[in-house]
Amino acid sequence: MLHTKGNRYFEVFFALLGLIFFIGLVYFANDNQGQEAQVKHAQKAIERSYGSAMEQNKDAAILLFELQFNEPVIGGLLKQASETNDAQHLESLKDSLFKALHLKFQTSREYFPQQQIYLVDGHPLLRLDSPYKEFDKDTVYNVGLQKVITDHVAYSGLALQDGVYLYRFFFPIYDDHHSLIAVAEFGLPLINIQRFLFAGHGAASQFMFSKRQLLDIRNKWKLYEESVLSDDHYVLSREDANKKHNIHLTGQELSHLKGHFTTSHEEALLTDEMFSLQARLRGEEGFANFLPLKNINGDIVGHLFTYLPQQSATVKKNNRVILILLLSSFFILLVTFIYRQHQKSQRRLTFHNNMFDALPFPVFCKDEKNRYQCANSAFFKHFLIPPNTIFSNGDKAFENEPDSLQISSSELMDLGGRKSIKETVIDEVGVINLDTTLFLIKKESQEVEGLLGYIIDETQKVSTEKQLAEALALQTQLIDSLPVGIRIFNAEKQVKLVNKAFQALSGFKGEQLIGLACEKQFTCMQCSPEVCPLKKAKEEKMFTHVETIKYTQNGDIRTLSVNFQPLYDNNGALNGIIEITTDISKTKSLQDKTHELIIADELTGLLNLRGLMSSGENYFRLAQRTKKPFFAVHIDIHGMRKLNYQYGESAVDSLIKDFAQILRDTFRDTDLIARIGGDEFVVLLNDSDYKVVDSGHFARLELNIQKYNLQPENRLKILIDTGIVQYSDKTHNSLDMLLDQCEKLVYEQQLKRNLS
Repeated sequence: MLHTKGNRYFEVFFALLGLIFFIGLVYFANDNQGQEAQVKHAQKAIERSYGSAMEQNKDAAILLFELQFNEPVIGGLLKQASETNDAQHLESLKDSLFKALHLKFQTSREYFPQQQIYLVDGHPLLRLDSPYKEFDKDTVYNVGLQKVITDHVAYSGLALQDGVYLYRFFFPIYDDHHSLIAVAEFGLPLINIQRFLFAGHGAASQFMFSKRQLLDIRNKWKLYEESVLSDDHYVLSREDANKKHNIHLTGQELSHLKGHFTTSHEEALLTDEMFSLQARLRGEEGFANFLPLKNINGDIVGHLFTYLPQQSATVKKNNRVILILLLSSFFILLVTFIYRQHQKSQRRLTFHNNMFDALPFPVFCKDEKNRYQCANSAFFKHFLIPPNTIFSNGDKAFENEPDSLQISSSELMDLGGRKSIKETVIDEVGVINLDTTLFLIKKESQEVEGLLGYIIDETQKVSTEKQLAEALALQTQLIDSLPVGIRIFNAEKQVKLVNKAFQALSGFKGEQLIGLACEKQFTCMQCSPEVCPLKKAKEEKMFTHVETIKYTQNGDIRTLSVNFQPLYDNNGALNGIIEITTDISKTKSLQDKTHELIIADELTGLLNLRGLMSSGENYFRLAQRTKKPFFAVHIDIHGMRKLNYQYGESAVDSLIKDFAQILRDTFRDTDLIARIGGDEFVVLLNDSDYKVVDSGHFARLELNIQKYNLQPENRLKILIDTGIVQYSDKTHNSLDMLLDQCEKLVYEQQLKRNLS
């Protein structure tokens, strides 16, 4: 959650004045106790000064965070950014965030020039100082950032960014449900810290950084063996080297200073300890101090060198009045600070009370000893308690306190820190459904501070849920009463409801289908995502009809008529699809049988003339398109009338059936074989390697007929006249022309036979 806005300028001002008073007290109160004592005092003063400066800047970072991000608009934009997967929408949110934060950033950039926002997965979202700069698309790895994302606590430390060492402060940003939605970062250049280090007392400092992390003793000592210890680029590239708070030692000055190192100083250097020594620098006596600097990973990266000119610490008689004035001023300042803090606490308490009272439902809080500390007006009204009631500290704080409110913070901790209790209360008004929710309150140190609770009247919600359940039950009964199969999908094409007719139709039970995608169970025989009617109904948002074949759970084949109708919510958005399935297997079977009777010869089972012309047209067009060999063979059985007169119709029918079987054995399954008359047959050969040697003889067919005639049991012998023509795109414009030419060849053979 976002922190409450607060104005801490007075605290920063008080800290600065306190630092000045402290230095004044040290200056006027301490007597000269020798060289060693002065070194220790200087070391402590620098350490305190650095610590105080860091605390001031940390407080300033916290204050800036509270001022910039404690607005519902900012929180709403960050929440949307943490949830969206649309890159265009994310860019729009970034622009909105930048516009909302730009003016505040312009005010604070003097102290925190680098300010950034990260998403909860570590990806950068917005950099206020460079809003249009391209970020690295990969997740940013930083110890401070990862700690905030993992532990949900603020974190800070020294880190190198864009060639400049900064103190980076990371703060978690939460939504109203206390869920982390973003991380804010404020970058404080080290040069801003230098401004607070004894700048008014002639002190000067310099940051000395190694080119690498100082992980071992050799590298730590090498830092001071080199003549040049730092590069200003690591502090601030544009910083003026002549400012009075910067010292910028030359190589000769640094070598001279290192000559004053004793064994204890070297040991302190190698053990990462702060140390000071008295030295003369640029013609002035003073104290040199080396303070180790660690980065955000905990590695030593360099030292802060501070030089403090030596000042007399003896209290002179004429300075006692100044000392008394300093003490008096400090006391007045302290009283003023305490008074302002008290007033601030009172205002905050009043604000919290007003905020609680504005809530329309009962809210209360207790301390760790289970004593009531706050309750809003709705709480007193709910329990019919006078507003000025003083609660007791016993088991019953007030007369009609329910058991759900008597849970202590220790009991709540055992329950996991959160507890929701649903109760049904019957009074003169009727039945009331209440939901009491308790939350554990912890300090930053994770110490239990108490609990917070609220009570919600859920009577209307429970009534609505009951009505909804009854409506759903009625809907289920209605759908189950329909004679057609019903299956309802959600927007993700997952089955949410099936009726009894569909279960009987598919052979699957409802629990086997609910939650599955369409293609997972009872799928079409030729299921394809490209032509899926369900997908088409979803994407094109239109009614779709398809006839398909499916296997039931028992393996039976069903021919089905399926309709898909999109379903929409009140806003016109697609929220589901209804599938209506009708079994047309019997109707389809009758249609297929009827079609078969229309195109098939009843006696032989071969194609009749209608079937030949229907299928043959496809073969003919394929030959036209592919230019592959295509043949037509016309066959006439010679002497059928004589055989019919001599042996009878039954014997001739048997002969025709035998000849039809000979044709099946002679030609391929892909060839079309048809009986177009009583004794006339036609065969169409597509993409055949047959070569026409004699247009009146088909050798393989005549060989099979000869084998048939040689069998003793066959009384009737077969004699045929044949005409074979190969398709030519120059002479045959249609299938009829090709068949006519074949028939003419047969007639010519019959004429020759009769003449001979």
